[in-house]
Amino acid sequence: MHKTYDSRSEFFEDRIRQMAQEIARLSKSEVLNINEDEYIDYLENKFSLTPIKVYRDMEEIREPRKIQREMQCDPYTAAMYGYRQNSRVVYEGYEIKVSYPFEGDAVLFFVRPNTFTIGGASAKQIHVDESTGRLILTYECWDNDSEQFNRDKVNAFNNEIGPLLTINPEVERFNSNLRSRASAEFQKRKNQCLSENAFFRAINVSPNDVPYKVPVPTVKKKQVPHPGVKRQEYKPYPSMDDRMYVDILQTLYRAGQAMERKPSTYINKDEEALRDLFIFRLEDRYDSATVTGETFNFGGKTDICLKDSATNANLFIAECKIWHGPKAFGEAIDQLFDRYLTVRDSKVTLMFFVAGNEFNSVLETIKQEAPKHKYFASYKGKREQSSFSYMFHLPTDLEQKVFLEIMAFHFPKA
Repeated sequence: MHKTYDSRSEFFEDRIRQMAQEIARLSKSEVLNINEDEYIDYLENKFSLTPIKVYRDMEEIREPRKIQREMQCDPYTAAMYGYRQNSRVVYEGYEIKVSYPFEGDAVLFFVRPNTFTIGGASAKQIHVDESTGRLILTYECWDNDSEQFNRDKVNAFNNEIGPLLTINPEVERFNSNLRSRASAEFQKRKNQCLSENAFFRAINVSPNDVPYKVPVPTVKKKQVPHPGVKRQEYKPYPSMDDRMYVDILQTLYRAGQAMERKPSTYINKDEEALRDLFIFRLEDRYDSATVTGETFNFGGKTDICLKDSATNANLFIAECKIWHGPKAFGEAIDQLFDRYLTVRDSKVTLMFFVAGNEFNSVLETIKQEAPKHKYFASYKGKREQSSFSYMFHLPTDLEQKVFLEIMAFHFPKA
C-alpha cells in the first residue's frame, strides 16, 4: 500500500530522501570502490518516475450490485408517502464500479494535487489496482436515473482524476534533475569517507581502503504488458488485455515517429517493406504471442496479425496503406471489415503512409471521413497527434463492436 502525500513538494522531497538513505547504507569501502557512473545510472533508473496516463476511452462498467440503506423518514417524505413520522425507511439502489486502464507509476495517484475542485459529483471510492493496471471508481446510484449517473460519472472523473494527472509536468522536471541530485548526494557521501580516511592517516591509523571491485545493483526492468489473454468461462475465445492493446498502439506509433525522423528507413520502400519494419518492432516483445505478416484470415491476407501462442487465436490485426485520398480511405476500411475481420476480431489498426506535403490536411480528412463510414459507431478521442481512436461495428452485426485505431505517418518521397 502506498503512502498518501498531502502535497507534491512533500512527495518529491521524500523521493530524494529515500535516494539519500540508499546511498547512506553503502559502507565506506563500497563508496570508495564502486563504479561511480554506473551507480549514478542505477540511482537514476530506480528513483525516476513514469508519468501516469488514464485511458478514459477504454472505460469498463461492471455489472451493478444491489445495495440497501435504512434511514429515518423525514417529515416531508412521511407526508408525501403516508409514512409514520420518525419511522425507518429502506431505500434500494446499486453499487456500480467503473474502471479505466492506466500506465505509469501508481504511487503518483496517492499525491494530493496542488489545486482541486470542491463539491460536485464524486465517486464513493477510488481504488488503484496495480495487478491489473486499472483505476476503479465506485459509485452509488439510488434513483435509477441513467442520464444523471452518466453526468455524475463524467463530472467525478473530471473533478477527481483530472487534477491527479496534472502532476505529470512536475514528474518530467523531477526526472530531468534527478541525475544531478543523485551525483551530488553520492559525492557528499564520498567526501565524508575521504575526509574520514584523511583523519585516520593523520593520527597514524591505517584506513581499510584496499581497492576491490564492488558490483553495482540492478534495477528490475519495467515489465512490458503480458499478453494477458482473458480466458473467462463464459468467453472461451481469447481476447487481448487492454494494457497490451495500448502497448501495441504505442509501439507502432513510436516506430512510425522514429521512421519519420530517418528518411533512409522509408525512402523507395513500398507497403510491404514498410510493414516489415513495424513487424520487426513487435516481434519478440510479447512472450505468449506471435507476430506474422501476410496472414490468411477470413477472406484475405492481413498485413500484420498478432496471435495467442497457446491457441493460435487472433489478438490483433493491422493493415498498412499508402495514402491515396478520401475515396481510397473509405475503401481501405471496407477491405478491412468486409474481407479480413470475423466475429472474434475486436482490436484492429489502419496505418496510412502519407507521401505528399499536405500531412495536416490528411489528418483533417481522416477526422471528417471516418464518421461518415457505414460501419462507424463512435469516436473515442485522439490518442496521439496523428492517431485517432474509434469504435466501429462488424458488417454482419451492429452490436459486435470493434476498436479501430487509425494512424498516419509522414513519409515524403524527397
